[in-house]
Amino acid sequence: MLQIKDLTVSRARDGYPLISKLSFNLHKGDKLALIGAEGNGKTALLRVICQPELAASYLQWEGSISHKPWRLGYLEQECSQALLSQSVSDFILPYLEDADIFRQAGQLDLDPALFYVSRPLSQLSGGERMKIRLLALIMDRPDIYILDEPGNDLDLAGIAFVENLIQELQEPVLYVSLDETLLERTATGILHIEQIWRRTEARASFSGLGFRDYQKAYLYNYEKQNQLAAKAEADYQKQRRRHLEIQDKVHRDQINISRADPSGGRLLKKKTHAVKSTGRRMERQYENRIKRTDREDLLDFFLADMPGLPNDKDLLRLELEQLRVGDRLLAKDIRLHVRGNERIGLTGTNGCGKSTLLALIRDQLSERRDLS
Repeated sequence: MLQIKDLTVSRARDGYPLISKLSFNLHKGDKLALIGAEGNGKTALLRVICQPELAASYLQWEGSISHKPWRLGYLEQECSQALLSQSVSDFILPYLEDADIFRQAGQLDLDPALFYVSRPLSQLSGGERMKIRLLALIMDRPDIYILDEPGNDLDLAGIAFVENLIQELQEPVLYVSLDETLLERTATGILHIEQIWRRTEARASFSGLGFRDYQKAYLYNYEKQNQLAAKAEADYQKQRRRHLEIQDKVHRDQINISRADPSGGRLLKKKTHAVKSTGRRMERQYENRIKRTDREDLLDFFLADMPGLPNDKDLLRLELEQLRVGDRLLAKDIRLHVRGNERIGLTGTNGCGKSTLLALIRDQLSERRDLS
């Protein structure tokens, strides 16, 4: 249904390579997860497939992309400014005639009353916006789903909905995610985009394995290839030293024969030719040897590298009677005490005030001179 053949993508302004000679097919029932580090070209690939006119303003590519007559449904990672300025009611109105939207909203834990508000989408929480956009995409019923980090900003109910959606869809799905649990539970194949050798070379790998099996195979193949490459290099250096010794001996014999036995020169000439031929063959084999490979971390979570703090250091004491945005009461009676190296997860439904609370905490901590 979706066919990509020999696709190479680079940035238009400087030719920086993002994707090199990528080929894959997406068929009915496939759940292909697109993984890779930030900035490796995952969104660029989806844009080239779904929005080539927009992508042409900052990307250049060659190769073939075919999906017609099948209709693509694209969930972008971020909302456009035009969409953010649109009211929720205007955005969702075309889909309200389908009663299934209310069932889907219930599974998303989204209040249908939100469908009728006149506030622009920019005034919704990130999770509420994502849920509204997911609903619109589902109601549009595309033939192929293209999802760019669909779990972003979602609460637990929303993440469970996305997981179930990907699992249950009969249509093919190509999606970006950094959520290892979601990847493990949904992916039937992996498309891994990397920037290797200090981000000078683009590499794309396609696998029909699930996420955990792909992780294991990826690390095994990486270590195995580098072991074989190290052995090939050691064998070559050993052969090269031996070849140089033979070459030096032949050269000395050539000098001695030229002086003492000119008639033996013809035999030595053949030997010299054989030594040179062996050297050329060795160099050709060396060029075609198993070469050392490079890799990126599959998923890199930065908290593990943060410097530690004394366990008894007071970081935050927050007492808040009410948390509001304008005239909306989001939460009340908040008491939060954070010390040292504690890791505290903040959970709740979309729109309940998590981001608002974090912004308040950030503002308080930014005034602390004993924290950097």
